[in-house]
Amino acid sequence: MIYTLTLNPAVDYFLQVNDFNEGGLNIASSSNIISGGKGINVSLVLSNLQVQSTALGFLGGYTGNIVLKTLTEKNVITDFTEVDANTRINIKLYNQNTAKETEIAGISPKITENQIDNLINKITNILKERDVLVLAGSIPSSVVPNIYKIISQKVNLQVKIILDTRGNLLKENIHNNFLIKPNKVELEEMFQISFNNTEDIVKACDYFFQQNVSNIIVSMGAEGSLFINKNHVYQALPIKLDVKNSVGAGDSMVAGFIYGVAHNKSLEDCYRFAVASSLATISGEGLATMEKLNNFYSQIKIQQIK
Repeated sequence: MIYTLTLNPAVDYFLQVNDFNEGGLNIASSSNIISGGKGINVSLVLSNLQVQSTALGFLGGYTGNIVLKTLTEKNVITDFTEVDANTRINIKLYNQNTAKETEIAGISPKITENQIDNLINKITNILKERDVLVLAGSIPSSVVPNIYKIISQKVNLQVKIILDTRGNLLKENIHNNFLIKPNKVELEEMFQISFNNTEDIVKACDYFFQQNVSNIIVSMGAEGSLFINKNHVYQALPIKLDVKNSVGAGDSMVAGFIYGVAHNKSLEDCYRFAVASSLATISGEGLATMEKLNNFYSQIKIQQIK
């Protein structure tokens, strides 16, 4: 079974105005409400790819019910731990005149120690050998910053743990990870260096292998991406396309990789599915679908560097 954990989910409220008037009345020209959170996005993409998953995490109040409804409608199994306060709302305001987006991140509900303990006990009790656990996204300020590592230390060693977070949270939560997925900029910030070429990135990733990480996908924007483990380095060459949607592209990459794992594909094929899934999200409106993934899968060119 595949489980996704989202500790800090959100309802994302998108608004577009023709010309933002600070301090005055603004009338939206369009709006959209979607359920957000990295682990939640992974579950939603997996559902689109006809792979079953169970979504875990914290949800509360009216906004929490919105997230729950979204997942239920997509046939995602849910087993969230309820909290007292509302799940946060993020506001994203796009000014069409300046082509700039302003984002206001909402306040996360306070998570109690008892709720954290209940969630950890739930996870450790349900996970079995060969299950996949996705630990994704930010961590609420009321939760210890190494919570992902604490959870990883308590689950069965045969569970495939995928960690998708950034910066210090990535560094503090590495433990027996089957896959991590930083991007080039995040790695430069983490190691406080600038990479001149792919060889520099590969060398830097030795740090993760010393921490028992098995596989790494490094997104490089217009340069494509890298798939790195102790034995191989692959690069997916970039494909020219119009970027229509960047929201959930990284989460789609994780879901695509899991799709390959769920179908017992080779690691190279899992990587190809990951890239195709990400491109399927970037090239259209909404998250990747099976049809769009298949369209890109045959177009992807992967070269072995090592």
